[in-house]
Amino acid sequence: MDVDALCDSEDVIIAGIMQHIEEAGIHSGDSSCVLPAVSIRPETLETAAHYTRKLALALNVVGLVNLQFGIQRDAEGQDHVYVIEVNRAPLGPCLSLEGYRHSARQSRLAADDGPQTARSAPSPACQRPGLGTGTHFYVKSPVFPWSKFAGSIRY
Repeated sequence: MDVDALCDSEDVIIAGIMQHIEEAGIHSGDSSCVLPAVSIRPETLETAAHYTRKLALALNVVGLVNLQFGIQRDAEGQDHVYVIEVNRAPLGPCLSLEGYRHSARQSRLAADDGPQTARSAPSPACQRPGLGTGTHFYVKSPVFPWSKFAGSIRY
């Protein structure tokens, strides 16, 4: 699971939670994901959001932060949420290229006003809390640069 958030060192806004479609062990940039998460239990999503808030504030994040979580369900059916990594943006709000790319993508998907918002900066996630995707679902799939590898075989 991938969580993108914005923080001003006092408040944390969850910009989006993407569910990885592939099993663990695949790098998030190389995996297909769906937004919003479709088969993660609400209480598990809330745990990830809680961890995101606690970590962003503890790290004094001012700007963007991306967290990756692993979920393991035990024999009793209880989900356990593990932090895999926390990537905080090194610059101020909406200025980190890496962090901006993730939050901008999620906020564009959640925006009501289509292409105009998709091209605007800063990201709408910086301007309004409570983003959702409405009744829409979005899938992110990786694109690999196979043409750059001589002799590569595409399947």
